[in-house]
Amino acid sequence: MSIEFIRRSYRPVRIRLLLVGESPPASGDFFYTGGNMTAFTETAFSRATGRDYSSPEEFLKAFKRSGCYLEDLCRKPINKQSRSERKRAHGASIIPLAARLRQLNPDAVVIVMRAIALPVKTAVTTAGLSCPVYVLPFPGNGHQNTYIKQLVPLIKQRSRKTRSI
Repeated sequence: MSIEFIRRSYRPVRIRLLLVGESPPASGDFFYTGGNMTAFTETAFSRATGRDYSSPEEFLKAFKRSGCYLEDLCRKPINKQSRSERKRAHGASIIPLAARLRQLNPDAVVIVMRAIALPVKTAVTTAGLSCPVYVLPFPGNGHQNTYIKQLVPLIKQRSRKTRSI
């Protein structure tokens, strides 16, 4: 099964909170199949909602039901490429991401990696969206607790507005 097929299977009808990562990892450890980013995002949701999940699958279903979704700036893994190759891939992905953002039309965007903030913000502007945009560190390399701590209030804020997260 392709990553994009799996991703689409978790797409909610209305996207309240869109997380945007850099790309699916080269390791194949994709968000929607479980992995570190899934675990740290689940922890943030548990803290924000007071709910514990019995498995990553249960969390991912709740993530979808609450109107949350994960998209990537680049659709192909680039995390093993050099910094200059990654920057080129980021730039080349702005227009395709903008097209996807127009279609997704999220209520809010959370950029999950500071290094992709500029290209993702450019895609949001290019898409003509006027939703709030937040930038969080990627939950790796010692930034896991910061990611969780900064994501919790965003989840709570969305849940107050929607009462469904």
